[in-house]
Amino acid sequence: MIKRILIWIGIVIVVLIVADQIGISVGGLFALLPPLLFLVAWILLIVIHVMVGIGLSKDVQRRHNAQLGTYLGLGPYLWMSVGLVFGLLGLLAYWFFNDLILSRGWCIQGNRVEPNPPAQD
Repeated sequence: MIKRILIWIGIVIVVLIVADQIGISVGGLFALLPPLLFLVAWILLIVIHVMVGIGLSKDVQRRHNAQLGTYLGLGPYLWMSVGLVFGLLGLLAYWFFNDLILSRGWCIQGNRVEPNPPAQD
């Protein structure tokens, strides 16, 4: 880890020296940094949202194939839309409703979520 950091510091120093030699001011290079970081952050955010949406869609499809069902019977396209719009918050909502509530033995009765009644022999 430290080796990688030192390599990146070396690369930055070399770029600054070369920029100074060819007449580019260092201030001009640093002026480009905020818009570049902003662009990288947006690209990363979009990638995360798309990955969450695809992951939710695949997991809902897996649950349907295993006949586990989802909370309120929402399908893969709706959960994918939740993942695309809300990102990690959508993933948290999916986990809460489908993995936490349904895996704890709760069942859906009309508009309410109730504990499963004890099994009768």
